[in-house]
Amino acid sequence: MIFGNGRNALMASCAIMCATVSTPALAQSKNFDIPAQSAQSGVTAFARQADVQIIAARRDTKDKRTNAVRGTMTVERALDTLLEGTGLVARRTGAQTFTVVTAGTVRTQTGNLSRTTGSVDANADESAEIVVTGTHIRQGQTTSPVVTARREEIEKAGHSNLGDYIRDVPQNFTGGQNPGVLGGGSQGGSDNLASTSTLNLRGLGPDATLTLINGHRVAYDGALQGIDISAIPLAALDRIEIVADGASALYGSDAVGGVANVILRREYEGLWTSARIGGTTAGGNFQQQYNAVTGAKWDGGAFMIAGDFNRSTAVMADQRSFTRSRDPSTTLLPAQQQYSGVVSGHQTITEQIQFKFDGQYSRRTSHASSPLTVDAPATTSGYLIDPRVESYAFTPSVEFSMENGWQIDLGGTYSRSITDVTTQTFSAAALASVTHVNYDNRLRSVDLRGSGPLAHLPGGDLELAVGAGYRHFSLDGQSQRRSTSTTTRLLNIDHNEKVFYTYGELAIPIVGPENRQSFIESLQLSAAVRYERYDGLASVASPKLGLIYRPTTNIVIKGGWGKSFKAPTFYQRYRVYQALLLRASTFGVTGANANLPVLYLAGGNPDLQPERANTWNISVAVEPAPSLRIEANYFNVRYKNRVVDPITSILGALDNPIYSDLIVRNPSPELQAALIAPAASALGLQNVTGAPYDPATVYAVVDARSQNTAYQNIQGVDLNLKYGLSIGSEGNLDFTAAASYIHSDRRLLADQATTPDAGVIFRPPHWRGRGGATFEQNNISISGFVQYTGGVLDNRLSPDVRVGSFVSVDLTARISGSESSRIFRGVDLTVSLANLFNEKPDIIRSRSANDPTYDSTNYSGLGRSISLTLAKRW
Repeated sequence: MIFGNGRNALMASCAIMCATVSTPALAQSKNFDIPAQSAQSGVTAFARQADVQIIAARRDTKDKRTNAVRGTMTVERALDTLLEGTGLVARRTGAQTFTVVTAGTVRTQTGNLSRTTGSVDANADESAEIVVTGTHIRQGQTTSPVVTARREEIEKAGHSNLGDYIRDVPQNFTGGQNPGVLGGGSQGGSDNLASTSTLNLRGLGPDATLTLINGHRVAYDGALQGIDISAIPLAALDRIEIVADGASALYGSDAVGGVANVILRREYEGLWTSARIGGTTAGGNFQQQYNAVTGAKWDGGAFMIAGDFNRSTAVMADQRSFTRSRDPSTTLLPAQQQYSGVVSGHQTITEQIQFKFDGQYSRRTSHASSPLTVDAPATTSGYLIDPRVESYAFTPSVEFSMENGWQIDLGGTYSRSITDVTTQTFSAAALASVTHVNYDNRLRSVDLRGSGPLAHLPGGDLELAVGAGYRHFSLDGQSQRRSTSTTTRLLNIDHNEKVFYTYGELAIPIVGPENRQSFIESLQLSAAVRYERYDGLASVASPKLGLIYRPTTNIVIKGGWGKSFKAPTFYQRYRVYQALLLRASTFGVTGANANLPVLYLAGGNPDLQPERANTWNISVAVEPAPSLRIEANYFNVRYKNRVVDPITSILGALDNPIYSDLIVRNPSPELQAALIAPAASALGLQNVTGAPYDPATVYAVVDARSQNTAYQNIQGVDLNLKYGLSIGSEGNLDFTAAASYIHSDRRLLADQATTPDAGVIFRPPHWRGRGGATFEQNNISISGFVQYTGGVLDNRLSPDVRVGSFVSVDLTARISGSESSRIFRGVDLTVSLANLFNEKPDIIRSRSANDPTYDSTNYSGLGRSISLTLAKRW
């Protein structure tokens, strides 16, 4: 959650303004220091300092000025002072939410208000729901810190899609799930088949981060059981909320690393369009992007439709100095083209019943080439790879509001994602084979949930949330290879899982506004448990306990402990068994043994067990002055049975003691025959050594199939700072800084010593951070940010070598046309410069002709880029 940053995104052409901050009791006195200024800026500053949320329509605040508010007083008294004599009045719409309207106006508020903090939404929906990611209690509080970003904040930072945004979130470690990852899985097992952008909180993998759309699941993307977040048009976004903490007690499997909720706009009135072009100064990645959003409102209902088209060219090896040792046809960033659209809306049926719906569609194609030698293109020796991904989802729901304060929601989702990948293999300048892979993921779910008060206690209302549901998901994976004379079936996954679940969550206020006392302004306990039954796999109950304690109005301490659970993915269990014969030199062996063959085993493991984890966190947030918030969070995840591809990089694997139990040296011919036999139904023995297979010469066997690790521990600290101040009567300057430190180690087998899993090559670096400032005045906004990714240790070969850190400076400027201008009214012009100083990743050691020459899982190879965006509200 973003606290107290005071971002004033309201510009003269904005249609609606929404300012939000965290919500203490309104009866508590707070210190205010707000100058007289325009109503837009005044209401925004008030919401930030009062720690409440306010919705104000542009038509009501236009050409009005609010009063100065200084001194210590209650929120309600301060709000009356702010608006006195302005012709505006504040109407309470929730426990800590208000709507500011012209005196005499009656406005119906459908749904509830967002509880995200410290941001301003220039086109906020007046029907936006109260959605607090990390709890099912309506208008509740989560015991975990929440990272929140609204669409305007993302755009001001220079990002054009959610994929770009999540790569800058310090708690998210790319881990291979972005289009710029290279190596076909050789870098930490990060085989990004379809150029997706998937969240990977705490570096635990995309399958350990649950991504929701408007609070519901959608079908997995591809084979890795993640969700491609870049498929959601940024124009359709209201905000994104990220909880980097175990949340299985609330959301079920996949939420070990955390959960992200992409919250869509429910309504829009008018038409907004934008066009964007951009590219890198070193060449490649020329981008064209076009967006539109429209909709309508009527009495009791509204809808929004958003569409996005973007196309970008590839970045090739000869366009970057650090990859010029590779053949020029090597792709660093695939060429891509994507169409995506979202529809969302609501309709009031009666005063107590509301119908809601959202749907989405995306189609993306890309192209990449991967040569197998450094002196010939892929069409001589190598691969041409053409993925296509098509996905869609539709979720209708009905909301029942009860007179006793309870709300019941019944919803269902049908979603599908189809990934097709065609790979052409070339040898001796001729087409040797064509491999076709298809992954068809489907999801059907029904969810019934309710939330409301049970009783009134001295500390406040005792709140309960309960729910139950059914989820059916499946993966149909097919793959075959066609050569000149034969067709070979490689993969045949046809599996589904039925999940039944029920959950309950209780929020228990011990101390509140009515019984607060010295050093205990408020104290709330929470408890949640979720039971899930996976047919044929496991049944598990995941509990979570939490505490929220405010010793004073400007200090909050949160903590939580829970258990998390994740079922192994279908791909981890059933992907094709492979037996490859590689040269020992590929593993870093030199001398007389360099040309000896090594039998390398890879693929799925049907005997994998579910993963389980204990998670806990404690955070402290302090607001020592208005508009200043400092927060620190400690987190700890203890994993059992985590499923991994055990060998991070084959380079140096034969001499690395942590892999000793996976290696058999001088294997007998009988053992080799037994290990090769399971591959007979697919590819058989794949001999890429260039010499005939002779069992007597095999140097070693390496078993790199998926397996459960005995132990893994991940712990670290998140730091956040936000400060906002007013400059004159119209200006605002907001500073933000966030950093995440992670320490991780693991043990493959119970009798082994632990080994580092963070701070080493292809794994999460210890430190990631981002900080900067945004200045806004009238119709101008200027932002500058510094992105830091720490260095890692390349420990694959002796001696160990340090891979340097990566620092990128990004600048964005936006100017909006004046309301008084006939030509430029409603027009925004944005210029963005990313990686201003053209930072380059360090070159790393490699022994294979097609291995990347830098750690692309952690560091970008794009270099400096510039973009220009022109937007118009019609």
